[in-house]
Amino acid sequence: MQRYITLLISLICLVSGLQAQEFQEITSGAGYARQSFVNLTSGTEKTIENEAYDLAFTVYDGFNVGIFINESSGIDPVKNPSLNFYDVHQTDFSAVPNKDSLNSWEIYNDEQSWQSGALNLAADPKNPFDFGWGDYNPANHQIIGKRIFAVKLRNGEYKKFKIESFINGAYTIRWANLDNSGDETLTFKTSDFAGNKFAYFNFATGKISSLEPDGSFDLWYTRYKTPLDAGGGQILIYNVLGLLSAPGVEVAQANEINPATVALINYADSFSIQPDVIGHDWKYFTDNVYKILTNRAYFVKSISGTVYKIVFIDFEGATSGTSVFQKTDLGVISAVSKNNLISEFSVFPNPAQSEINLLFTPTENILQNSAIKVFDNGGKLILNQPLNISQGLNAVTLNVSSLLPGVYTVVISSRNEMYSQQVIINK
Repeated sequence: MQRYITLLISLICLVSGLQAQEFQEITSGAGYARQSFVNLTSGTEKTIENEAYDLAFTVYDGFNVGIFINESSGIDPVKNPSLNFYDVHQTDFSAVPNKDSLNSWEIYNDEQSWQSGALNLAADPKNPFDFGWGDYNPANHQIIGKRIFAVKLRNGEYKKFKIESFINGAYTIRWANLDNSGDETLTFKTSDFAGNKFAYFNFATGKISSLEPDGSFDLWYTRYKTPLDAGGGQILIYNVLGLLSAPGVEVAQANEINPATVALINYADSFSIQPDVIGHDWKYFTDNVYKILTNRAYFVKSISGTVYKIVFIDFEGATSGTSVFQKTDLGVISAVSKNNLISEFSVFPNPAQSEINLLFTPTENILQNSAIKVFDNGGKLILNQPLNISQGLNAVTLNVSSLLPGVYTVVISSRNEMYSQQVIINK
């Protein structure tokens, strides 16, 4: 009996925070002079100056060699100018680039994947060994740089650079002035940045650093360049302020809905790891003021596994660079194991009254010998429903209106494996 009371108290404490609504404020500073790393679970952000770095090297995945440029800048081109990066279209580092031709070779991140930054986009999609800035040698597992890039720094100076190699978990970058003076090289290990998503390089200091907050981050609030329709069939590159989801974070966008009543279960198959799902278009400029789309919401599966519903309620523009969104905690999709058939499993709402929703992520299609089962607190089987499982995020709704109040165990059984979550029925 004591064990049952302890369990019940623990479950009540666990679910008491679910569906809790909070407001979170984030900022890029006056004139968009800064950018920030946002943690949804802690409700905090770490803000850095736009000038803090120039290149971001992927370090969180052993063989993901995406290299991204810092596109963030303020609205004042004098106080907070932008960086400009170019593909020089040369392979000989000693050759002197023609500065006057660089503008036609400018490159950008595309915000479509954390696998591929601006320095990767020239890769031949038909060649799996081409990473844009360099080629992979399957014989020795080394990536050797082949492409020369240039950058116009915020002070107007030009540098050329090359990613020399990625060997045994270490990047080597080489840079110099366009006339070959000031030639320098830096090598750093990705293992020195354990727990980070990226390592950040600054040409002015010649140093690589860690800029991310402790405990990682979920969203990156920053200015970035993106192609937009300028009308008349013309596409221009604009600098926009928005939110990019961090590597490992998934987002689903709900359009033309009532944000107060929209249900996660209807968007369970819409989650994407594309960084710009939230992006910049939750706001728009009209009559000289910014307004918020009132019929849109986002579901964000954070680094911690907690799913949040996010609804923007305010954006103050360049005066402060501040945005405010309402954040609703929808609960944790619990990790099981990467080696199991089901890698994640969640049941909500909890406590429940008339129905419960199951979210789970199988690692493969499981079309037979699977079922959802519900047991009461005494171990009696109350419900047994066959189940077809497809790879990716799955969603199932169960009617539990006939169940008496109490603690129940919801089980997904598949082949010889079982995955369970407890739920309280409270009427």
